[in-house]
Amino acid sequence: MGNLEEQFGAADRNGDGRIDIKEYTAWKGATLGRALTADDLDKVFADFIAADTDEDGTLAFTEFETIAGD
Repeated sequence: MGNLEEQFGAADRNGDGRIDIKEYTAWKGATLGRALTADDLDKVFADFIAADTDEDGTLAFTEFETIAGD
């Protein structure tokens, strides 16, 4: 699906340079190519919270790259 910069750009739908949980969830579903299950959503939320090291509710590129390959 491209390099990390391309993936980040695809996930950052509003182009503000940050990814919120809604954008991350949509991106994750698109990368999996299917609707997310309840278990998927649990993992998505857990990963997002763990990666959001500055606790601002969004992911910068450096935070995104820690979980993008999962």
